[in-house]
Amino acid sequence: MCYGRFISGFVWTMALFTAAEWKRCNGCWEQERSSLLHLKYSLNNPPYMSSWSGKRTNSSDDDDCCLWDGVGCNPATGKVTELDLGYQDESDFNSPAKPDLNASLFLPFRDLTLLSLRGYHIQGCFGSLENLTIWSSTMDDNFLDVVGIRMTGLASLEIWNSPLGSGTFPQAVCNLTRLQKLYLLETNLTGELPQCLSNMTSLRVIDVDSNNLSGDIAESPLTALLSLEQIMITRNRFRIPLSLAPFSNHSRLKLFFGAGNKELYGDKNDHYETSQRDNPPLFLLNYLTLSSGSDDHYGGYFGSFPKFLYYQTNLQGVYLLRNKLGGSLSGGSYNHHGISDVEKEYANYDLQVLDLGHNHFTGPIPPTFSGLISIETLDISHNNLSGVIPTQLMELNYLSSFSVVYNNLSGKCPKRVGQFSTFDEDSYMGNPHLMNCTLPQSTPKPYVTQTPIDDNDDEYGGYIDMESFYMSSGVSFVLVLLTIASVLYINPYWRQVWFYYVRVTITTCYYFVVDHLPVPTRSFAGSVAAICSL
Repeated sequence: MCYGRFISGFVWTMALFTAAEWKRCNGCWEQERSSLLHLKYSLNNPPYMSSWSGKRTNSSDDDDCCLWDGVGCNPATGKVTELDLGYQDESDFNSPAKPDLNASLFLPFRDLTLLSLRGYHIQGCFGSLENLTIWSSTMDDNFLDVVGIRMTGLASLEIWNSPLGSGTFPQAVCNLTRLQKLYLLETNLTGELPQCLSNMTSLRVIDVDSNNLSGDIAESPLTALLSLEQIMITRNRFRIPLSLAPFSNHSRLKLFFGAGNKELYGDKNDHYETSQRDNPPLFLLNYLTLSSGSDDHYGGYFGSFPKFLYYQTNLQGVYLLRNKLGGSLSGGSYNHHGISDVEKEYANYDLQVLDLGHNHFTGPIPPTFSGLISIETLDISHNNLSGVIPTQLMELNYLSSFSVVYNNLSGKCPKRVGQFSTFDEDSYMGNPHLMNCTLPQSTPKPYVTQTPIDDNDDEYGGYIDMESFYMSSGVSFVLVLLTIASVLYINPYWRQVWFYYVRVTITTCYYFVVDHLPVPTRSFAGSVAAICSL
C-alpha cells in the first residue's frame, strides 16, 4: 500500500515537472521571453540589449533569456526575477531627451523582485517589487505617491540624480513600513524631514546626500528610529549637534555622515563635563564625518573634541575637518580630559584615518597618538598647535599621509626613518620655527671615465677572460672524448661502425694525397697509409 502511494506520488511529480518544462523554452519561460522582446522593441532596440535575440538559433545560450545581459532568473523555476536596464554609456544619463518607459511593460513578470532603471522617463507605476533603483531618470510628479500606495512591499528604494515632483520630501514614502534602505540622492529635495518617517521602524539605512533639506537633526524623526545603522545626510542645510546625543540610544548605528551642512553646534564646555562620562552612548561607530564644509569660523569656537568618541572602540575613520573646534588635544587643567587621556579600556587600535584639519586646536601634539597603531592618515593641519612634534610618532608603521602645515610648531622635524622618510617639506610648511624639514641634497656620485681595452692586449684579451675560456674549452673537449669512448666501449655495433668509418676516411685521404703530391713523396705517403691501416 505504501509502496503504491510512493509510486503514484512520484509519477504525479514527474508529470508536473514535465508539464512545466513544456511551458519553458531552453531555461526561461516562453511567455516571459516574448515579453522581454516586446520590451526591447518598445525601447527601440537599445545597444545594451544586443544580446536579447529574437531569432531561434542552434545555440541554447541565445535562446535562453535568463542568460541575456541585465536579466536574472530563479534557477529553480526559470522565472525572471531581476532586470537591470540602462545605457552602457554614462554620458547618456544626463541627456535631456530620455526615452519613455511605461511601467505596464513589466506586469508580465510576476516574480520580478529587483528592477534597476537608468536614463528613462518613467510613466506609471510598477507592480509588486522588493528592490527598485532609478538613476538619472525623470518621473511623473505623483510617482512616489503611487509608490507609497501600490508598492508597500518594497524593502529597498534608491533614486539617484532624478528630480522628484514638487521638491518637498514625499510623505507617501512613510507608507513603506517594510522599507529597510532608502536612498534619495541629488533629487532636489527641500524642507524638513517629515515626522511620519518615525513610523518606518524597519529602516536600517537612510541616505539623502546632496539635497537642500534643512532643520535641526536633533528634532528630526531620525532620533526615534532605533533600527538605523547608517545615517547619511551629507551636503544639506541641517543643524547637527556635535555630541550626537540625540542618537545615544541607537545601539545599531555604525556610520554617520554629516559633512557639508549648514551648522554644527554644541556647548563650548560640554566636553569637560566629566559627570557625563559615566553614560557613554550605546552605538559603536565605524565611520564619522562632521564638518561645516566652510573655512568661515564665525569669530570663535564652540566646543572641543567630542567626548563620545572616547568610547568608540571600532572606529576606522574620523573626519572633523573645517569646524570651529578648539581647546587642547592633550587635555587641560582641573582634571579636564583631552583626546590623549582616554582610559586604556577605550583605546582605539583600528583607527585608520583621523582628520582634524582647519580647526582651532591649541597646545602640543599628544605623544599618545603613537598608540593609534593602525593609523594611515593623520591630518592636524591649519590649527594653532605648538611645541615639538613627538618622536613617538615615528613608531607608526602604517602612516602614509601626515600633515601639520600651518601651525605654530617648533623644534626639529622627525628623523627621516621608517614611514617619515616618505614625507617631504610639504607636510611641515607654515611652521616658521620648525627646523630641519628640508630634504637633504643628495651627494652626486663622481663620474668615472671608462678606459677602453685594447683588443690586442695579451693580459686582458679583450672583454673575455681568456684564462677561463681556455679552461672551459679544454674541459669540454675532454668530456666529449670520454663520452665517445664510453659509448664505443659499451656498444659493440657502434664500435664496429666507428672503426669502419675511420678506415674509409683514411683510404679517402690516401688517394687524395697520392693524386696531388709530387711523385717522390708518394712512396712515403703509401708507407704511412699502410701503417695506419693495420
